[in-house]
Amino acid sequence: MEHVKKFDIGVDLSLFNQVNITFDYFHDVRDRILMSRASWPIMLGYWGSTPWSNIGEVTNSGVELSLNWSKQFGKDWAVDFRSNFTYNQNEYKYVDEPAYPYVWQTKTGKPLNTLTGYVAEGLFTSEEEIANWADQSQLGTNIMPGDIKYRDIDGNGRITEEDKVMLSPYNNIPRIQYGFGLNVTYKKLDFGVFFNGSAKRKIMIDSGFAPFLVSGGDGMEGETLARNLMQWIADDHWKSDIVFRCAAYISAETIWLYLVRSNYGIRNFHGIPILCSVLSIWAYNLHSNSKKPILISLNYETYI
Repeated sequence: MEHVKKFDIGVDLSLFNQVNITFDYFHDVRDRILMSRASWPIMLGYWGSTPWSNIGEVTNSGVELSLNWSKQFGKDWAVDFRSNFTYNQNEYKYVDEPAYPYVWQTKTGKPLNTLTGYVAEGLFTSEEEIANWADQSQLGTNIMPGDIKYRDIDGNGRITEEDKVMLSPYNNIPRIQYGFGLNVTYKKLDFGVFFNGSAKRKIMIDSGFAPFLVSGGDGMEGETLARNLMQWIADDHWKSDIVFRCAAYISAETIWLYLVRSNYGIRNFHGIPILCSVLSIWAYNLHSNSKKPILISLNYETYI
């Protein structure tokens, strides 16, 4: 059965009857996590029925902070500012793994949410460069100028699974999340806006991203039909003439190398979207003395 030890310390402060601060630090240690026994060799005869055991261990720690400030200005004005910040990091303390020949293949001591793949060194510019580079034929494509070239990490002259490394210690799950907002009230008129953002987040453009051709629909086998593509690739993809030798994206003839996970496809994915702006007006009913709310919601979302 999985066990967890939790440690949490928090502080709540109220200052000047205006400012409220809440801070929390947490640290969890989970052990006896159910995992597949990857270190057991196939020669033991289990074949497709890999044993499982409660052997994994993971740590998780982080901080949470919130700040709120409220102030009344005279009889008619009031301001309310609020913000929050969260940071979270985890790590494998123990993972049952095979006896990998290289340390970069292991998971123990690394975060849970990582991006792994090949290290791209740019694009091939000539047949001569391809001939003098490590053999990439195992990636399943006929290498040509304009294709991505990958680093031979283990130095054996071939690009294989052993050349994959951790490319980023975090992935599409942000390690940092934050937000802040402001609410201003004047008499019965109220306006509020809230921003919510994230940081330390990356995404991998890989599976299914073949930007130039697509198969099917014309009775032909393979990739034959043209398809739409992103403008940034159309403007800067590799071409055979000298002007485009330093282009950022691979040739129009290449398909499969876009499906190979590498740092070539990693993009930063963080920002601050304007989450919601709300204007609300309280008005007197012309036919009675009661007040009824009129809510005008102006929702707008964008990334800064």
